[in-house]
Amino acid sequence: MSLRHLLPWDESVRRSGLDSEHVEVLAALLDAIIPAVDPALLPNPDSKETRDFAMASASSMRAILSLLPVIAMHKPAFVKKQLRIFLWLLTTSAGSLLLIGKRTPFLELVNGAKCSASDVVNHSPQTQNERVDAMMVLCKSRLVELRCIFRDLKAFTALSVFGRSLILDGMSTSVHNPTWAALGFPGLVPPESPLPSDYNHIWQPTFIKTARSSQLQGALTEIETDVVVVGTGCGGGVLAAELSKAGHRVLVIEKGKHRRFEEYTNNELESLSNTLECSGLLQSENGSIMVLAGSGFGGGTLVNWSASLRPPHKVRREWATTYGLPFFESKAFSDSIEAVCERVGVTDVNIQHNASNRILLDGCKRLGYLSATIPQNVGSHDHRCGYCTLGCPYAQKQGTHLTLLKDAAEHGARFIDWCRVDKINHKDGRTTGVIASLLDGTGRRIAVKAKTVISSCGSVQTPQLLSRSGLKNRNIGRNLRLHPVSIIQGHFPDREIKPFYGPIMSAISTVCSDVKGPARGCAIEVPSMLPGIFAAAAPYSSAVDFKRYVLQYRNRVSLIVLQRDHDSQGRVSQDAEGLTRIEFELGAEDADSMSSGLVASAKVLLAAGAQEVESCLPGLPALKLDAADMEDPASCQKAQDFFAAIKRIGVGRHTQVFSAHQMSSCRMGTSPLTGAVDPKGQTWEVKGLYVADGSVLPTALGVKYVAIARVFFFLPLLDSC
Repeated sequence: MSLRHLLPWDESVRRSGLDSEHVEVLAALLDAIIPAVDPALLPNPDSKETRDFAMASASSMRAILSLLPVIAMHKPAFVKKQLRIFLWLLTTSAGSLLLIGKRTPFLELVNGAKCSASDVVNHSPQTQNERVDAMMVLCKSRLVELRCIFRDLKAFTALSVFGRSLILDGMSTSVHNPTWAALGFPGLVPPESPLPSDYNHIWQPTFIKTARSSQLQGALTEIETDVVVVGTGCGGGVLAAELSKAGHRVLVIEKGKHRRFEEYTNNELESLSNTLECSGLLQSENGSIMVLAGSGFGGGTLVNWSASLRPPHKVRREWATTYGLPFFESKAFSDSIEAVCERVGVTDVNIQHNASNRILLDGCKRLGYLSATIPQNVGSHDHRCGYCTLGCPYAQKQGTHLTLLKDAAEHGARFIDWCRVDKINHKDGRTTGVIASLLDGTGRRIAVKAKTVISSCGSVQTPQLLSRSGLKNRNIGRNLRLHPVSIIQGHFPDREIKPFYGPIMSAISTVCSDVKGPARGCAIEVPSMLPGIFAAAAPYSSAVDFKRYVLQYRNRVSLIVLQRDHDSQGRVSQDAEGLTRIEFELGAEDADSMSSGLVASAKVLLAAGAQEVESCLPGLPALKLDAADMEDPASCQKAQDFFAAIKRIGVGRHTQVFSAHQMSSCRMGTSPLTGAVDPKGQTWEVKGLYVADGSVLPTALGVKYVAIARVFFFLPLLDSC
């Protein structure tokens, strides 16, 4: 097992622009964020599990060996330059004083073997770990930029320490992680039921084979077809299947590398690197939001959490009336939704909620909040997989890689994976095909002749592809909607939650969905929460407190507030290096709506019996209740003060905000002034060039859009190929 495209160490250092001293400082920073700590400072200090957990650190888990290659590959030049300056400043006395309040260069600060009890109690200058103290200065800096640097380093370090075994990258023969036993986490094998002994009963695609001789370095292969579909996610799967069934010759090109089910790994860090854009480190330029976008055979359906909600009527009506797109309210659109839901096995029958989703439903019931079960795209399977965010190891989740792409293959469609479409060719206003490059290191290219090209590579990649192809419509890349998400957690010390167990997202509350007007609000749901992601999102007030918090993993429930962004501003483009550039500013209305959602979520957790609630807001201490408060937890004064503080501090750039849904960056419109594509999904500038993914949605949808993004209504396209 290895991280996808992981660069050799020397190449990583060269491409990052860092020298040896910079790298040494960076490694020391990571180890100061998550150092070894004295087991005496943690619960059950005499147990082997606690001792192993306490001694795990960024250096013992070799976090730098994973972080630096990712920075080298995916971060733009200006970010690398900022990192170099930041690390260089820490090598100087003046820079250290400016950044961390120390007159000594960072590497010369006292670095104890671990944070000990005497360090914490006595704060002795002779014994305390000064590097760890320096991290607290960054964490609590008045400068948002420094807090963001700390936040990002902490998130990746946490994922490296708690979210993988040491077998990665040849570091060790161990398939375990020294922290997992203390967390009650079973490791690489899901606990719900035995994995299949083999996957011979599961359809696996075959791919066009091209010559691999070294003599063909940089060679050009020519292919002719009727239709090229770029991307294998929601939209690409539907169109590949429908067009193949209609008798057209279809070629499907996927940038991600296909993995057979036998090759799946439940190492979080490795799997996220293999299945997400930029190895999961894609974020806006100002650091305000982390963007998780699927990148693999099956697109987002490979890693989604099985939740499959139909588009709300209020949103469909808005698209039909406000945006002049009446098809969205038509019977034909409704029939299309139901047809796709049937094919991918969307059902709400026999769903067994895990503890986290049951707590969401129970808390809502006690408060009288609206709540419901979320249908899952698992067909007739008794699906209880908590690892689906890594790709379902049971092969039960009915993503496009098991359903619609299978239909396409059975009707003659051909596939190429690990191949990037560089440009869509067109002449005299009509599509003529594409030029693509294989990503296997050979430099080989493919020229495809086709009269129809469908871009289904998602709201992050489709605008970049259209721009690289010379299209100039002003809406391309603009109006990006991200469904910004904020996290809140509740501690149930007397109840084992096991966040890794069972269906990930099977319940929803819409109590705040109209808090700012019809369909202008947020939903409350349960996210995937494996140990690495849990630790990456966990609050940080000190190295010791952070480890204490992570130790509560098995007893914590996480809820997310998912905002239907309305007044936020987003844009996606490609920089001069060919890297993705995302600009995003959270709007005032959206931020206030999310704060309302956090308050409602806190009340749900309290109503369900949480004794402690922790928000993602910096500077806000956890709400901790005693026995007297638990008589009426949401009404006690402590809780009221906590709710008021959430509204006062608010959600913003200083907060950890995530996105797992990207939409509207090539939105549909009634004219070139209002949209990048016409009401049939065809670009205004090039005939025969269509967009069929979430980027065509006129606005944010407000729910997980597995069903809607799979439903494309390009029936006229069948006659034009």
